[in-house]
Amino acid sequence: MSISPSVALESELVRLSGLMVSRTTSPRAKARLRHRIAELATQPGLFQFLERDPAEINAADWVPNSPTVLAVTACFLAITAVTTNLDPSEPSVSAFEVTQGYECAFAFWPRAFAWIPYMHPAYGTLPYHPVHHAPLINALHTMYYYGRCAGIFRERAATLFGYMASLWCFLVFHPKADAPCGEDTHHPSEVLASCVLDMLQAKPMPLPGYPEMSVLRSAVKAELVLVLRQDPRRIFAQLLRVTFTLLTRACATAPPDFEAVKIHISVIVLLARDVFTPMRHSRKSVMLAVDLVRSAPSSEVMEVVCDLVLAIWSAEPEDRTLRWALQCGIMHALKRDGAVGMAKQARAEALQYIFQRTTSRRVLRVLQQLGEAADLAAYEAFIHGVEGTIRRRTELLRKTCIQSRCAMKSRMDWKEHKLFCLWRWSGLLVDDHIVCGKSAADVGFVLLQTMDYISSQNGHSLLRELAYTAEEHADQGGELLVKVFLDRSPPEHVVVRKRVLGTSKETVLDLRVSAFLRVHRTITWQPYSLQQFVAAIQAVSTYRMTTDIDEYRSKVDEL
Repeated sequence: MSISPSVALESELVRLSGLMVSRTTSPRAKARLRHRIAELATQPGLFQFLERDPAEINAADWVPNSPTVLAVTACFLAITAVTTNLDPSEPSVSAFEVTQGYECAFAFWPRAFAWIPYMHPAYGTLPYHPVHHAPLINALHTMYYYGRCAGIFRERAATLFGYMASLWCFLVFHPKADAPCGEDTHHPSEVLASCVLDMLQAKPMPLPGYPEMSVLRSAVKAELVLVLRQDPRRIFAQLLRVTFTLLTRACATAPPDFEAVKIHISVIVLLARDVFTPMRHSRKSVMLAVDLVRSAPSSEVMEVVCDLVLAIWSAEPEDRTLRWALQCGIMHALKRDGAVGMAKQARAEALQYIFQRTTSRRVLRVLQQLGEAADLAAYEAFIHGVEGTIRRRTELLRKTCIQSRCAMKSRMDWKEHKLFCLWRWSGLLVDDHIVCGKSAADVGFVLLQTMDYISSQNGHSLLRELAYTAEEHADQGGELLVKVFLDRSPPEHVVVRKRVLGTSKETVLDLRVSAFLRVHRTITWQPYSLQQFVAAIQAVSTYRMTTDIDEYRSKVDEL
């Protein structure tokens, strides 16, 4: 390819850089080459080609291998050559050479920013071509890491961040464009992913007189929202599919290197928490995330994958994605042994999240078995909580009401006891027969959890409010609608309304509990006397503190 005279200096810098990385070049020769690069870096004609206005270039020239595109490519190659060979962190680089390298960068960036949109493949001016876009990617990556502490960078950081984020998105969604170029074994998307992760994390890097990195983070988010706005759910699923490609690629190396996989998943986690919010993730995304948990080949990958599923679950206030994950086998995927260190902790956090959000006995049983099968000290308090929950509610359910008849029916008048019967509260017991089949046990279990909540520290304010209302309005008619949200962490409640019913002398309680069983559902108990409900709850709350069923019966007899 012929080189334009207008970029002769840039071409010479590229040639010298090639000699620098050659294995046949001696250390003494490299020192001379480096000094020569430093001298050329401050020549007045360097990057002069970039002083032109790209808008005046004929549209026909924006094709691969045209003189214009070759000249701009040479400029990007030159800036990479200077910054990598005059790296200030290298002990062999003199102060003079470092100064020349920075001056070269300062001269390059103000001119280059006008040309980047025309070279950027995501903007459609120049079709993707590795010969031209690999230098652009390397230049952006190089200047990001070498120039973050320089004012010339910070002045234009918001624009640069946006270019890098959109370029990373383009490469992720165009696998053919993500192939390594030349002798470089790194895929371009992997090179840029580390930059995007660093930008989204916005680590503190103060520079007096210039905006903080955390402020510039909004530029990255804005660009990502712009690029990914068309169909976020489909795009998020595609990002997860790319992860499997990275896993396959990483496993093919010897030894396996999962760093690129970890970075890619970490970027997706930040996107789920900060960019794709609020968003109702698709079932396909949940299935892919569970498959990632199942196929995570190492503890380091398992750690970020657990962070991913937590980010997806917490992206919306409902438990829809968590239910899908359980249906897709997340519990069995998390059962896998071998997690150590931070991966072990991340897995414990995922299981703890499930424990806090579910009212399903089946899920709690699996959590209990998981703790028994694993030798994980970190789970000790967690498993103790699961076992306590199962034991307390199961005992109360068994001792209060058994199968289709009341355990205490023979000991006291049914008319009196029905005030305290769990099945009566739930509307499942009609003429001494349970009418809801297998779901009855689950519904009763939810009722037990509701009583647990009402008698807990968080829900005690509700019990006080109900007791106060029952006492103050004992001779007045009305309706009290109470909603309890067991599917939130921590559980919450709200008293929605109270209205007069007219001639009724009794306050009626309408209790609705939102819970997560095998499916998400809101259970509505039959309208019930508020005074009787408060008395029953207080009796059952007292029983929670005891282990003797006879003592519970005596408490009931006293009412």
